[in-house]
Amino acid sequence: MSLKGYDYFTSIPDGADQMECRVCGAVCDVTRGVVGPTSFAGAMAGCKTKHDSFKCPNADLPWHKQALDIFVLIEKNPSPSLKKIMQGDLKTIIKRKKEME
Repeated sequence: MSLKGYDYFTSIPDGADQMECRVCGAVCDVTRGVVGPTSFAGAMAGCKTKHDSFKCPNADLPWHKQALDIFVLIEKNPSPSLKKIMQGDLKTIIKRKKEME
């Protein structure tokens, strides 16, 4: 599952040439001229807006889901020492992925 602002982004049509995944750094796949909601609230209200949609090509892979969960926890965690440990885990997950390519 993608998470907006991390590995999924929207912009106004042609508002960005490319976007990079905040989790793994991959260049996102883009779909231009999408018509639909751009947020949860917009979906609930039935809004349809023309926009471009960017999604990390790795977003649906198990290692990326794990990395995303850790990334979000790092941002929310108040402990500097735990953040450092989790950042090490995150780097290891992404490094292993790159070695497998």
